[in-house]
Amino acid sequence: GHLLIAAACLVDVFISDRPWRMIHAIHAIIFGGVFGIFSFFYFLAGGTNYYFEPFVYHIIDWAHPLRTLLVIGGVTVFLVIFHSFFFLLYRMRLVCSKQYKVRKEMARDGSRKQGEEKSEALLDNYQTRGELEC
Repeated sequence: GHLLIAAACLVDVFISDRPWRMIHAIHAIIFGGVFGIFSFFYFLAGGTNYYFEPFVYHIIDWAHPLRTLLVIGGVTVFLVIFHSFFFLLYRMRLVCSKQYKVRKEMARDGSRKQGEEKSEALLDNYQTRGELEC
């Protein structure tokens, strides 16, 4: 399931027009902080998981506070790095889009110039033959 979601997100970065900003990485930091605080209070309140163990996830067991803080901090840093990767993909999309628009504009201008050159050649041809009086 996670791989499919990741693939969908990668495709979405390139086909959507949604902007990405580095400041949006603050959401990952807030998420990590809120989840860490929630899991701590859940532990203090005597909350258990499905198997009646005193933690939500084994890796975030507040009976081992140093490990739990390192895991929450590490995941938060990883999410910021992951966001940076998506930001770089967004910047690549912008560069590709700009190149496409420039080439499209050049092609349009080129065909317009060719049309003007053909029109001028036809006009010159008519004028030299005396068929066109202006």
